[in-house]
Amino acid sequence: MPAQKLTRARFVQIIIMLTILIVAFFWRTLTHKNRVYFDCNLTTICTFKVNDDAYTLSNKPGNFEVMTDTNDPSITLTHNQEIIPKTEDGWLLSKELFKEGDNELVLNYTELDFVIRVNDQ
Repeated sequence: MPAQKLTRARFVQIIIMLTILIVAFFWRTLTHKNRVYFDCNLTTICTFKVNDDAYTLSNKPGNFEVMTDTNDPSITLTHNQEIIPKTEDGWLLSKELFKEGDNELVLNYTELDFVIRVNDQ
């Protein structure tokens, strides 16, 4: 079976698809954030450091508490992509947030997402 002649329409289609693939590759490369994972068993208090900022995650009756000594307003804590409001000393989280099986909290820094997997069993 002989090869078909490359028509102008087919050539344009190939160039468009190639452009879309190159743009998608560069978009993903430029918007990629590093993720660091930390497993926290809340039968004890978890203490960890991110970029020289100390954090303590503790199990309180009915709540989880994330305490920190940093006052950087650009650092946020999210659960299921919803930002959790910060109190003066840290964040207070209802245990109801973790009933659906999603046990990850994410500390959002500029170039890093620090993912905390919470296990209170």
